[in-house]
Amino acid sequence: VELKKEIYNSVGTAFAVDGVGTYVTARHVVDGCKGVYFINTAQRLEKVASFKSQSNRDFAVIKAHRAKVRYLPLVTGRPQRGDEGYMMGYPQGKPADVRATVIGRTQMRSSGRYRMREPVVAWVERERRPGSAGSLGGISGGPVINSEGNVVGTVVAGAPRRGRIYTTDPRVFAETRLTKNIRGEFPVHFKESVSRKNYARWGKHLRETNTISQVYCKAK
Repeated sequence: VELKKEIYNSVGTAFAVDGVGTYVTARHVVDGCKGVYFINTAQRLEKVASFKSQSNRDFAVIKAHRAKVRYLPLVTGRPQRGDEGYMMGYPQGKPADVRATVIGRTQMRSSGRYRMREPVVAWVERERRPGSAGSLGGISGGPVINSEGNVVGTVVAGAPRRGRIYTTDPRVFAETRLTKNIRGEFPVHFKESVSRKNYARWGKHLRETNTISQVYCKAK
């Protein structure tokens, strides 16, 4: 992944991991930004309290001025080849969801603004709702949810020509102690398994309730 050295205004995705305003996104979404904001459901900018990137992962943690937000549970077990996952967020800056299947694990190298090498999970894209073509840019930082409603990674890169999507190794959730430091007992209650039939409906619900939010990076 080649990262431009100059920072531009851009958007990404983040999701709540506790009930007191802790969100996760990708490092490249917030790295070098002068200010980071959520674009709330009223299409207004909502400045976050703080943000911090990991030096060895395309992974960042945001602290927001929010309380009692329903959060998504994290798991550290790697998804296996053939498993389905549902990626939710704002590809191309618009609300949408993606269904994908694990094809294996690989290493991702980042260069340019910063240099990094990290293990990632590789997926093949199966479907988008609503349907679209081209880049998935804007969904970076969004969650990958399994059928049980657990987050098994975060979106960090894509290769649309090859139909590939890359997500963080879920071990990063344990490395950053996010699985142990959960505050505020407001997890999302999945009344049914997430599936290819209903994942777009779940994505819509999670965005509307601020569990998943659009992130805006102000460069200057």
